[in-house]
Amino acid sequence: MKNIVNFEPRLNIGREVFSNINVMAGRSLDNGILKIDFGRIRYTSDILNKSTTEELFEFQIIRDGINISVYVDGSIVWNMFSIDAKLFDVDYISYLTQRYFGWYGIKLIRKVEHHDFNLLSLVLATLISADDIQIPCYVNVNEVEIDTHLLTLRRQPNLPPNLMLYANITQFQTTLNVDEVRDLDSGDVVFVKRKANDGR
Repeated sequence: MKNIVNFEPRLNIGREVFSNINVMAGRSLDNGILKIDFGRIRYTSDILNKSTTEELFEFQIIRDGINISVYVDGSIVWNMFSIDAKLFDVDYISYLTQRYFGWYGIKLIRKVEHHDFNLLSLVLATLISADDIQIPCYVNVNEVEIDTHLLTLRRQPNLPPNLMLYANITQFQTTLNVDEVRDLDSGDVVFVKRKANDGR
């Protein structure tokens, strides 16, 4: 008797979100005013579980070649403006943002409830650099406008520039049993594709 393992996706995403992630992840944008390093995908639920503050703020960045929404943890905002958490008035934060970051095209949109942030499901961990200031944040991958000509692939500092990657791909149809799944290690890559109705 065979034990069959069913793989259930944690999340289904649409083509637009997939395309946005594919364009940004692992790349950098430098428009001469801001440098933005797009990192890895994060689940919003995982972020909230590790968050140390209740405050979360949504900012919009509109500047040459970019229009994105980013989410910044309250503790980061405290450090950005060197203010006490007790002074967390949205109008005051908006004023400080306009005063110190308006030239960069950054403006405060709103304070975000955890529930609303969690509805995004996926975000992209990102680091924004403006002069000598660095702002860790999360990019909303649902609505993105980026001039792709400004994007460059980030080189990993520990990898030699002449490193070559070779891959052998063999496509076949199979059914994995429990033992075969357990025998897979970190070096194995398994692609799963829905079978076409016409049998191809």
